[in-house]
Amino acid sequence: MANPSLDTSYPSAGTDVHNLRSCDSQMNSSRSNRIFQDGNGNSHITSIGNFYPGDEHKGDVARIAMYMYTRYPEQCEAINLGYGTTDNSPLNDMPDVFLRWNLEDPVSQFEKERNEVIYQYQGNRNPFIDNPYIATLIWNGEAAEDTWGSLSTGGAEVESLSVYPLILPTMFT
Repeated sequence: MANPSLDTSYPSAGTDVHNLRSCDSQMNSSRSNRIFQDGNGNSHITSIGNFYPGDEHKGDVARIAMYMYTRYPEQCEAINLGYGTTDNSPLNDMPDVFLRWNLEDPVSQFEKERNEVIYQYQGNRNPFIDNPYIATLIWNGEAAEDTWGSLSTGGAEVESLSVYPLILPTMFT
């Protein structure tokens, strides 16, 4: 497994640990730079040459893509990562496949623990792991789980929501 240098004075998409995952080297080689596409079962190359990450990991991929796009919108455009329509997204900037995967593959205990470890190391969290419903508020689609229970209350209506990255002074040492 590669050991990237994450010590930098200029944090960026290439040094953000939220975007790094351990993986099987053969599968990683097969995925290459293929975009993600819906499928089912285990990970595989789709009939049109795209990549399906597997039922067990598709939600993880979706939440990483959403985080990276929110944190680094110029470098990590989600529409360049996912195959299919963007009908749910008001700005046509989030592929529906990621919204669906966020709903279909709930946050695992592994994701929660990984998010906590990254927070301890890097000082920020992936909010889509903390509460998948944030994606619903931003990009619409079917309602994902509201783990806080306070964002999807029937009596409240969200007219506007802004999400900003948290950049801490300690990140620039």
